[in-house]
Amino acid sequence: MLLIGLAQCPKPVILRQAVTKYKEHGNKVSNSQIQTLVRIWPKETNLHDLIDDPLGDDEEWEKGEAYMVQIADMVTMPQRLKVWKFEEEWQEEKTILETFHVRIKAAYQQIEKNEVFLKMISYTLAIGNVLNGGGPKGQADGFEMAVFGKIA
Repeated sequence: MLLIGLAQCPKPVILRQAVTKYKEHGNKVSNSQIQTLVRIWPKETNLHDLIDDPLGDDEEWEKGEAYMVQIADMVTMPQRLKVWKFEEEWQEEKTILETFHVRIKAAYQQIEKNEVFLKMISYTLAIGNVLNGGGPKGQADGFEMAVFGKIA
């Protein structure tokens, strides 16, 4: 998983420049690369173990380990990547929420002004009060919208 993710990641030097000087070099790292790095970033303890454990004379880091060692000394790297990811995705999320808000507001205005719908609600309440007149549910001031599913 790590090696597959690293194939999509920028070189450590480019990533360092982009993260430290985001406004100048931010376009050198794509949103998919940021998402990959956030997804494959090792846990804090694993990262410390990787940095703190020296290699023997005849040992070499694997590709994934070598990549992380080159960028792990930037303590704020995972937080910066998450903020960067949020900033990249925010506009799309904002657009989705604004669209949802406009649609809900339009639906509410339709319900509020639709005479047929208001009469239907009024009749439903009146019929329910007649049917339940002698019990504790009689003479209700309102009802749940789920009732429409039962009478439709």
